[in-house]
Amino acid sequence: MLAQEGAAVEADRTVTSGMAGAAFVLAGATLDLRDAYVVSPQLTTPFGGFGVLAGERSTVRVERVAVVAPRGVAVSVADSAAARGTTLTARDLYVSGVVEGLTDTAANAAPEAYGASVDEGGVVELSRAVFDGGRWGFFQTLGALRLRDVVIARQRGAAGASNGVAGLGRLTLERVSFTANARDAVAREVRLPPVRIPVPRLAE
Repeated sequence: MLAQEGAAVEADRTVTSGMAGAAFVLAGATLDLRDAYVVSPQLTTPFGGFGVLAGERSTVRVERVAVVAPRGVAVSVADSAAARGTTLTARDLYVSGVVEGLTDTAANAAPEAYGASVDEGGVVELSRAVFDGGRWGFFQTLGALRLRDVVIARQRGAAGASNGVAGLGRLTLERVSFTANARDAVAREVRLPPVRIPVPRLAE
């Protein structure tokens, strides 16, 4: 599903399966997603299979959503320099088995597997969430990431990674449990590929 430039979408009790690109893509739009199941992306090409991608001052509200076996990233906020301020809030989010994949179209990009990611100018707030299986439970770069009542387990890199700089980005953890990860800690200032995925445009 693609929503852009002022669109407002409400989706209740939905199942999304077999997506080749992303289940939900927002560019300057609003999405209210409740009681949804995103599963089994098509992995026939080296790029795609994402869960929820939001940017360009979008607003996303997620409640009771499961994202199973996405590739690259399950939920992501990544704005352009010209349109920052996207917010994504989620309650009762379950992410399982993120598969390594490309999150950037650059020629030298390496595959990664993020549960959630937020880039400069964005805000992600997650409460009552589980990230089970992947490489990094979260990746925060200059944006604000707030986790409350969250479990992060079985990540092959570390529970999370934070490249936030004081005054530009902030990581807040409240009642967050790290369990059975390669590192039950937050890795700081690590070199990881960003989430830079071009948003498709509808024909005029």
